Amino acid sequence: ANDGDYDDALPLFERALADMPDSPKVLYARASTWALKGNAEAAVADLRRAITVDPQTRFQAANDPDFEPIREEPAFIDIIEPTPTGV
Repeated sequence: ANDGDYDDALPLFERALADMPDSPKVLYARASTWALKGNAEAAVADLRRAITVDPQTRFQAANDPDFEPIREEPAFIDIIEPTPTGV
């Protein structure tokens, strides 16, 4: 994913998550890859799971340029700046 090969990276994340389904690092990496591909729904779903396991992930995502393509999406905003009814 770091080399911009997002489509090649996603299956690798799938395999890693099959072995470590609650790995916040793998979930975060896949979320950032989805964000770079512009898939806000998938990115937010993975990021939400990562934050559930490791709440510090929220702060990392708030400043990560990989999430720039979805930064204005309401679901992303809600997960980064939760409201009382949010995450």
